[in-house]
Amino acid sequence: MTDTARKLATIVALDVAGYSARTEADEARTTAEVAALRKVIETIAAKHGGRVFNTAGDGFMLEFGSSLAAVEAAFELAETCEPKVRVGVHLGDVVVQPNGDLLGHGVNVAARLMARSDPGGALVSGAVRQSIRGPIAQRLQSCGMLKLDKMAETIEAFAFAAAASAQKGVFLSYAREDKAVARKFAESFEREGLSVWWDVALRSGDAYDEAMEAALKSAKAVIVLWSKKSVDSRWVRAEATHADRNKTLVPAMIEPCERPIMFELTQTAELTHWDGAPTDKAWQSFLADVRRLTGKLRTPEQASALQVQNVVSPAAVPTGPTTKGEKGVRPALAVLPFTNRSGLKDDDIFAIGMVEDIIAALSLSRAIRILASGSAAAFRNNAADVAQIGRKLGVRYLMEGNVRRVGDNLRVTAQLLEADNGAILWTQKFDRPLSELANLQEDLVTEVAAHLGTQILRIEMERALRKPGNLNAWEAMTRAAMATGRGYWPLAIAEAEKAVELAPDSGSAHATLAFALSGMVCSGHKLEDWFPRGQKHISRALELDAARPAVLLWVGWALAWFGKPEEGVTYVEQAARINPNNAIAQLGLGAIYGMLNRLDEAQRALRAQEALSPQSPYQYNALIWDAFVHVKAERLPLALTALDDSLRLMPTFTAALLCRSYVCELLGQGDAAHDSVRRLRALDPAWTIERGLRNSALFFRNHPMKPKVLAAQKKAWDETPVDSSAT
Repeated sequence: MTDTARKLATIVALDVAGYSARTEADEARTTAEVAALRKVIETIAAKHGGRVFNTAGDGFMLEFGSSLAAVEAAFELAETCEPKVRVGVHLGDVVVQPNGDLLGHGVNVAARLMARSDPGGALVSGAVRQSIRGPIAQRLQSCGMLKLDKMAETIEAFAFAAAASAQKGVFLSYAREDKAVARKFAESFEREGLSVWWDVALRSGDAYDEAMEAALKSAKAVIVLWSKKSVDSRWVRAEATHADRNKTLVPAMIEPCERPIMFELTQTAELTHWDGAPTDKAWQSFLADVRRLTGKLRTPEQASALQVQNVVSPAAVPTGPTTKGEKGVRPALAVLPFTNRSGLKDDDIFAIGMVEDIIAALSLSRAIRILASGSAAAFRNNAADVAQIGRKLGVRYLMEGNVRRVGDNLRVTAQLLEADNGAILWTQKFDRPLSELANLQEDLVTEVAAHLGTQILRIEMERALRKPGNLNAWEAMTRAAMATGRGYWPLAIAEAEKAVELAPDSGSAHATLAFALSGMVCSGHKLEDWFPRGQKHISRALELDAARPAVLLWVGWALAWFGKPEEGVTYVEQAARINPNNAIAQLGLGAIYGMLNRLDEAQRALRAQEALSPQSPYQYNALIWDAFVHVKAERLPLALTALDDSLRLMPTFTAALLCRSYVCELLGQGDAAHDSVRRLRALDPAWTIERGLRNSALFFRNHPMKPKVLAAQKKAWDETPVDSSAT
């Protein structure tokens, strides 16, 4: 086992623009400027909680524990440093050297981004943009996918937008006959503080085509007003096509009509009724979409004004947790298991994977609470009516659907229901080639989110729904994930290995395999037999996709089970920050915080997991982590209750039986301890006391209860007679 330490860090790389030319022109002056610049850089880094860990000539490498702090520092460095500098920012895996220096892929990407940056500017990787929120994130504009020098992969990069742009934020596209309605939209946007280009903004002497094209290309949001006249306008259709290609399209229906066929699946605001009232809920939801694209978020004063008018936008509802069984103030949604209509049992896994992906993408929204798939699993093939399911799960909305795979084509039907009365709020059929599965899911998620009055950042959703090139690999990963949930580690490893073989460039596949391999150590097998392989796949997963929440989660959990929870917790925390609605991420936090003896934080995370996944048949897994926390806190009766609850849900759960054996022994309940050992031996005749002791030593390392737990476990095992009839 290597002692090399790895961690996730945000790296800022910068150098002096035109350094070689400056040195050639005046070496003494340039040397003095760089020396003075170093003090400025160190001051700005310290101000934002960072440090300079390496310098070379005019180059500086900085480390930050927070991506937001790194971006804030990069802003300041790019805007204030003289001579001008080039800056690159990346969040990735790094190797910590004994002298504090950092090496590895994360450092290399930051340096390559720096080399592509303009003087006085900066480039930020998609991994960093994914991990930050707030006004500063809105100043980052996508530059598209970049191929970095001497690197195989391409990454999305973002540049700092100028603080005050001369560009118009909104471009209004409409038919001439709808000019009066267009004026109503333009004036309403301007009252909201948004700058609008429409043809009345043309100055005398402007060439119409040139001015319009320039405004269209520079706009951050293109509003297309669909009507019976505009659908026949080649100008409007061309503008809509351009905006759709650049992901700036925000269409609205101002008159009942049939949209051009290529836009039929594009979510369109229904504003045929809108009379210009600023308090109209449909208008507010539409306005929120426009603000998201333009970066012009509502000011506190504007928000207060709306509250005075007793108007609450669905996208702005509080996001605090709701209690079990309550609907709470933020809408809650459960996605019911999709029905496999293919008639092939093998396609069940395809339907399960569809639901998992949809939940993962929808849960990226902070404005809605998404229940984990396990909560709805009990209603597979269940005849209960919608209202009854809604009451049991405590949700306002239900989503159901079916999947039919025929050859290389896929048909998905989905609908969104109001749980109280079963009313269908939205329904859609999707017919696509299998190769477009990710696009199909993205369209589905976008439309559902829009009907719930919220939005999901496209970059986050695309990352969540990204598929390996080979869909058989995606199905293998789904099977592996199901096997890990049940503790079937050899099966999980086999399926994950198949996924890696089919999709060697999938970070998710490598992360899944690393987690499956760590499960063997968790179940008491020797670390040295499994860690070398696991470490290889951890490194590869982070190289390929260090910004994907699922990759971060499985990597972090794998590191913890390989005996490195101090490293693993950083990755799991990052996954939970990106996607706080993910019940598995909260479970991972509860487990790792428990391993690190951060017991209060562990219990908070476990409660959050339970709220996100009520009535889940997989709750037996969370209960054992609850029991570990209680044992460490010496609340043994509560630990026993949690273990008994776990075994009621899953009587064959060997880990719970192992834990129950020493908890009962510590409580002086020898007969119950022996019963647990007998049941464990019957379920797994190959289980040995050595495996059990290794398992417990892993979870109780660095804790005062460790010697007591190991002694109690060995006593319970040794004093339980071996059933000769079972041998």
